[in-house]
Amino acid sequence: FFGSSKAMAPAHEDACRWADAVLLSRQYETISTAKREAYRRNSLSLEDHKHTCARENIHKPSAVQGHGYLLVMERATLSVTQVSANVVDLGYEINSLLGTSLMDVIGATAFDNIQTTIDIQESKPMSSFPVEFGVGEHRKTFASSFHVRGTSAFLELEPYVPVTSRGVDAGNVQVRCMSQKLLTVEGSVEGCQLLTQSVQSTTGFDRVMVYMFHPDQHGEVIAETLRPDSGVESLKGLHFPAHDIPEQARACFVRNIYSHIPHVKHDEIPLVPVDCPHSMERPDMTLVSLRSVAPGCTQYYLNLGIQASFVVSLVVDGHLWGLLICHHMSPKFVPFYERVAAAMVSEVLSLFISVQQRLELAQQQESAGRAQRRMVHCLKETHDPQAAFAGENGNVSDLLKCTGACCVIDGVVHRFGVTPTDEEILELVSFALEHSGGVLCSADLPDVYPNAEKFGERARGCLLQSTSTTTKDLKEGSLVCIWFRGSITRNVCWAGDPSSFTPGGMVPRSSFRPFSQTETLSAMPWTQSDEHIVSNFVRDI
Repeated sequence: FFGSSKAMAPAHEDACRWADAVLLSRQYETISTAKREAYRRNSLSLEDHKHTCARENIHKPSAVQGHGYLLVMERATLSVTQVSANVVDLGYEINSLLGTSLMDVIGATAFDNIQTTIDIQESKPMSSFPVEFGVGEHRKTFASSFHVRGTSAFLELEPYVPVTSRGVDAGNVQVRCMSQKLLTVEGSVEGCQLLTQSVQSTTGFDRVMVYMFHPDQHGEVIAETLRPDSGVESLKGLHFPAHDIPEQARACFVRNIYSHIPHVKHDEIPLVPVDCPHSMERPDMTLVSLRSVAPGCTQYYLNLGIQASFVVSLVVDGHLWGLLICHHMSPKFVPFYERVAAAMVSEVLSLFISVQQRLELAQQQESAGRAQRRMVHCLKETHDPQAAFAGENGNVSDLLKCTGACCVIDGVVHRFGVTPTDEEILELVSFALEHSGGVLCSADLPDVYPNAEKFGERARGCLLQSTSTTTKDLKEGSLVCIWFRGSITRNVCWAGDPSSFTPGGMVPRSSFRPFSQTETLSAMPWTQSDEHIVSNFVRDI
């Protein structure tokens, strides 16, 4: 299934453009260093909490976690413009580094490694090389990674963990094993369970889970592996509100395919100076692994009892499908090569999910095609919509999953299953012709057609297509086909009482105790495939 990766490239590029648009949006604000620190001390008012959690530019903290060091450079010249304040612990004076050429800081050999990759490092670094950094007795070997973003370049320095030949091969072995095992599984959920088992066994995290996004962006833990005898509470089957991972965080996950917090209670190390001296703005740290964590996220993790985390994005056909999330109840550092191996095996799963979805789509379209041919043939032979759409030759629900359907032929309504009344249908058709050119697609019809409230219990979702574009043509050789879907009632087990979820997730909640609730939602969403099937059906008729 790796052959499909090239075809998915345009979709991924679209996702990156969306993510960049969100991250560059002016709706998010920079939170001052003083306010971030006050948040960490829990000394902010509720109103300030709201401002910090809901509005923060989380990718521009101008600060790093305390386990590493960061050099920020001007992209064009690779001269140092900002450094993390903790470089003084390695014997440097900050002013001695600012304005210095990167080659003079790290040496010619390491600089040559960077020069060979500078043109391709506009994405998350997947390779690392050792760099000597520090003054005198403070000089150490660090694992370095380099990337560029906008007008800035970044060199990250983390604890160096020597990689044995076995360690290098471990990632390849993990990918091969995962690929082979996926050939034997039934579907995406089983594949996700395999991923959690693989990553937990290699990293040793207390809890490894796959968090899947639903269409409304709320999340559900669909797979999980716990470290044996860890005593960690299971989160499998729990649902989390959409605002637990707000839009700007989801945008970061699309761009920044993995992130790591070795110690949730880390000291926040500011960059010096805070703003880039050239742009007079904070640098875009979207791809920086050392990037300091938003205070609201830190509090959320602490409320969950978590001391360390590692997250890998699962991007499927250009969409953030879910996340691989690893939790540990004590501080835990994951070496660079282990993080890359986990990202690689997660990408294998993402490709597998994409293939599964495409297979399901192909099967749906093939089944719909057979049903369409039967119904169209019967209608042409009998000129009887009842026989064609609800007779022995097939049913409209064979074409699309629905609770009811109808066709309006020359102004006469023919209904099947659970639908609005003839009068209500004709009013709906008139609305669609007047306001949307005879095409209407909605999973929550009252949102676009308020009169639908009176029959919402029978038909919440609507997919309508007409051969006419105006009401004048409605009784003269016209055809309108409509499929309806009823509201969905589901039993959901939330991670916490929904009544405790503050609007917009502005203050991290303290309780994640399972809370079961029965909800009535809009109809199951229509897909692009559904619209394509209906368009072909109306065309053939």
